[in-house]
Amino acid sequence: MNVKFLKENPIFFSMLGFSYDPPITTPEGKPYLLKENHDQFVRYHTMFQDIGVKVHTCIIHSGWTGVDKYDYSLTDETLHKVFEAGEDVYFLPRIKLNVPNDWCEKYPEDVFCYYEAYGKSREELLELIGSPKQEFLTYGVPKWWDNPEEFRKTVHDHQAHVISRQSISSVQWLNDAGEALRRFIEHVEQSPYADHIVGYHISFGPCGESMQWGRAFKHYGDYGIENLRLFYDYGLNKYGDIDILKEKWLQPELTRDTVELPSPDKRYADFHDLQSYYRGRVCDVICRDFDEFLSKVVVDAIEYFCKIVKEQTNKLAGSFYGYFMYCYNATYAGHLEMDRLLDSPYLDFLAAPIAYYKRVGSQPSYDMCTTQSVNRKKIWMEELDCRTHLVAEAVGIPDDNCAKTLQESNYVFWRELCKNFAHGSGFWWMDLGGGWFDSPEIMQEVDKVMECFEQFKTCEHHSISDVLIVVDDQSIYHTQIHRESHYQFLTDFICNIRSAGCMSDVYRISDLPELDLSQYKLIIFAWNFHMTSEMWNRIHIPKTATVMFHHATGIWDEHGCSVENIEKLTGFQLEEYWNDNLQFPMLKILDEESEDFAIHETEQGRRIMNTREDMTTDMIREILKISGCHIYTEEDCIIYGTDRYVGVFSCGETNTTIKLPLDGTYKDIISGQTYDTKVIPLHLGKNEYMILLKDDNNGR
Repeated sequence: MNVKFLKENPIFFSMLGFSYDPPITTPEGKPYLLKENHDQFVRYHTMFQDIGVKVHTCIIHSGWTGVDKYDYSLTDETLHKVFEAGEDVYFLPRIKLNVPNDWCEKYPEDVFCYYEAYGKSREELLELIGSPKQEFLTYGVPKWWDNPEEFRKTVHDHQAHVISRQSISSVQWLNDAGEALRRFIEHVEQSPYADHIVGYHISFGPCGESMQWGRAFKHYGDYGIENLRLFYDYGLNKYGDIDILKEKWLQPELTRDTVELPSPDKRYADFHDLQSYYRGRVCDVICRDFDEFLSKVVVDAIEYFCKIVKEQTNKLAGSFYGYFMYCYNATYAGHLEMDRLLDSPYLDFLAAPIAYYKRVGSQPSYDMCTTQSVNRKKIWMEELDCRTHLVAEAVGIPDDNCAKTLQESNYVFWRELCKNFAHGSGFWWMDLGGGWFDSPEIMQEVDKVMECFEQFKTCEHHSISDVLIVVDDQSIYHTQIHRESHYQFLTDFICNIRSAGCMSDVYRISDLPELDLSQYKLIIFAWNFHMTSEMWNRIHIPKTATVMFHHATGIWDEHGCSVENIEKLTGFQLEEYWNDNLQFPMLKILDEESEDFAIHETEQGRRIMNTREDMTTDMIREILKISGCHIYTEEDCIIYGTDRYVGVFSCGETNTTIKLPLDGTYKDIISGQTYDTKVIPLHLGKNEYMILLKDDNNGR
C-alpha cells in the first residue's frame, strides 16, 4: 500500500481492543481491557464496512506487559475481531509504546519528573514509583470507562503527581520499546491477516499523542535525571564549546550532572513586556534551547519507531504530531519540528484529532496543524473526533462538546468532508466510547458522504483560494505561553477568516519559497514573530497581492528581538503598551489615523498592518474587498472548496446570495438541484448547507 491508499480510503476507528495505558495486567498476568464487549464494536465496524469503508483502525495491545515480558493474547483476540467485520477489511493498528509499571522501577533515572521532583535522587524516585505521586493512567479517565475498582484510586488530580512514565528522551526506553515493537510486528506479520495490514500507527506519551507528559494539564517537566544529562549533551553539541555553553546558559560551574533548569513559571510565564514575552532576554536562551530539545527528542522517537516499521515491513508508518496551530503550549509539548518528519524517509503520514474548538454546527472547524503544508510531502490524516447528537446519551459527554440534533451532526459530517478534501487530507471517523454512529439515520447520512467522497476523488481539483494565511511553527520557540493571546491572535482570527465568506489556504512560511503565490490576492502573515532577512528575501510576493502583517510580525530577526525590527520589515512604526484586559503586551501604530490598523500603498504593493486582537468577520470582509478577493457571500458563511466544488455552511440563519467564481453548471449534492448561473440567492437556516459540484463538461 502507498500513501495514496490512505488519502483515497476513509477509515473507521472504535474502542475495540482498547486496553489500559500503561498496560495493566490482572493477577493472572493477562492485560486488562477498558471495554469487554467486543461484539458491540465488531457491529460498529460491520456497519461502516457495509457502506464501503474498507480500512479500519483501533488501539491494539502491543503485547509488552513487563520488563522482558510479552503476552499477545489480547493482540490476537483484537485482530480476530477486527476481521470479523468482513473479508475485505484492511487494518491500520495503532500501537502505544509507553512503559509497563516495572520498567520505571528498574530505570528510575529514566523516569519523567515534574518540577516538584526536581533534584530527587535515584533512591527518592524509587520511593515515588508506584505510589499515588506517580501518574499512573496517562489520561484523565472519564466516568464511563468503568475502571476496575482497584485502579480507581490512581485517577487523581494530575497536579498532585510529581513523576510520570518514561522520559521521552530516554535511550533505554527507545531500545526497550523498539524491541517490543519489533516483536509485535513480527507476531502480527506472521498472522493470517498480514496481507491486510496496511501499516502501523505509532503512539506514545499522554493519550498516545507523541508529546511530552503534562501538556494537557499545564503541568510541566522534564526534570528527570537522565533527561537533564541528555539536555547538557544537546547544548554542548549545539554550541560546540563548554565555555560558550556556560555563558549562554548563565551557569559558570555547569557540568553534565549539575544542569540547572528554570522553573515552569520562569520558562513559560515570566513576562511583563514585549521583550520578555518574546523571549528576547539573555535568561531566555536556556528556555528556548530546552524547548528545542523537547521537540527534538519527540521527533527522534517518532522517527526511530517508524524506521523499525520500515525495516520490518516496508508498510505505511505514521504518528500523531504537529499540534502547534491549536495547542497554545505546543512549545512544551515538543510539536515544533515538522520539517524533520516531513523530510524523513521513514514516515508516511501525520495525524491529529480535529481541534477541540469551533467544531460543532454553524462553526468553521479548526485544525491542529497546517494540513496543507503536510500534504505537500506526506499525508495528513484527520481524526474526526466529532461527537454526534447520540454522544451525550451514549457516553455522557456534556452537551456543549457535541452536536445536539441529527441536523447538526450531518452538518459536521459534510463540513469535514469539504474541508479535508479541499486540503488534500485523509481522515477517519471516530467512535471514542461506543454508539456515536449507532442509528440508521446517521449511517444513512454517512453513506451519502461516502458516495460523495467517491465522486470527489475521481476529479482533479486545485485550490482557487484568494487568501493565503501564513504561520510559522519555529516562531513559537520565541514566545512565552499565553492561552488568551494564542486564541485571539491566531485561533479566533483564522476561524473568523473562514467564516467571512471566502476561501483561504494555510501554509507555513517555510513552504512559501517553493509555492507559486500568483493566485493569492491577500497574503496574511498571521503568526510569524521570527523573520530573518534571508527568510524574507526568499519569498517572492507578487505586486498584485495585498500583504497584511498581523500583530508582531518580524519582531525577531537574525540580530535579536526589538519593536524596531517590525518597522524594518513592514514599514510601519509601532510602539508597545500593556493591555490590562488581556494581561498581555500589545502594539499601537504611530503617525496613523488608527492606532491598530493602517494601510500603506508602496512600490511593492499594498501593505496593511493590524494589531487588533479582536478582528471580526465584518472587519475581515472589508479587507477582502480592499484586496479584490472573491467573496462568496456577504453574510457570515463558511466556505470550503476547490475549482470543482463549493461547500457553503451557514453560521446561523440568514438570507444570502452565493456568488460563484467560475462559469459552469453546478449541482447541489444535498438537494439534487442544478444551477446554470454564477449567482444563487438562497436562505440558509441554522446548521444548513449546500455542496455545489461543478460539471467538468464530461457529464460527470
